[in-house]
Amino acid sequence: MSSLNYISPESLKDLLAGDREKISVIDVRDDDYEGGHIPGSINIPSKQFLTLVDEYVEQLLQQKDIVLHCTYSQIRGPKAARILYETLRYRAQNLCSAKNLPVDEKEQFFLRLPSIYILHGGFLAWKSRYGEIPNMIE
Repeated sequence: MSSLNYISPESLKDLLAGDREKISVIDVRDDDYEGGHIPGSINIPSKQFLTLVDEYVEQLLQQKDIVLHCTYSQIRGPKAARILYETLRYRAQNLCSAKNLPVDEKEQFFLRLPSIYILHGGFLAWKSRYGEIPNMIE
């Protein structure tokens, strides 16, 4: 798993057009979630993210890419991405220890962890770019 990176709305659109089963989009908006969202996204409100993220860890470990966002992706989205990054690494470390994997297998396991991205500009950038296109906002 690499460090946290930003992804453009255009790049996210391309990812979603590919293997949709291997991508999770997590929307961490709270009350401002009303008014639309990226199709297929999971809403985990930022105020509850720390307590709810464990419910999604097993599912998220199976993903190739995870994209988080809030309205602007300036505070809540990046904070949630850091929490998720640490949570997935901690869980992976525990799994490797429980399986007593040799160092080389442990390294391979960590390399297969999902990449975590923050949507640059948040939902407003997505809506601005794709709001008028059918099926791009639910």
